[in-house]
Amino acid sequence: MTVKIRGESVWTILRKNSLVWDKDKYFIIQNRNETRGLGGIFFDDQNDRDPNTIFEFGKETLNSVVKAYRPIIEKHKDDEFTPEQKKWQLSRRGHFVEFNLMYDPGTVFGLKTTTKI
Repeated sequence: MTVKIRGESVWTILRKNSLVWDKDKYFIIQNRNETRGLGGIFFDDQNDRDPNTIFEFGKETLNSVVKAYRPIIEKHKDDEFTPEQKKWQLSRRGHFVEFNLMYDPGTVFGLKTTTKI
């Protein structure tokens, strides 16, 4: 499913405006050679852009994703799952934590900071 805003693919808008990092370049668990997630929107280094425009874009994007994702959740919310599927889910959650602790720049920075707030 492609999420669109004003008729244009969200990913096209994001890439055109340098607001997205490619999942294959950022969201990778290097020691597993495995991607984590689908990608993400980053609002770093946007000081040269109008904050209200960025905020409105963020709201539109979120609303579009919710509209697209809600039917999927509704369709599958009562599905049963096997023990193998649950094991896979828990493994993926562990990989998410692993990524954040080892590779996420913000988390690594926070862990290395000795100043207590």
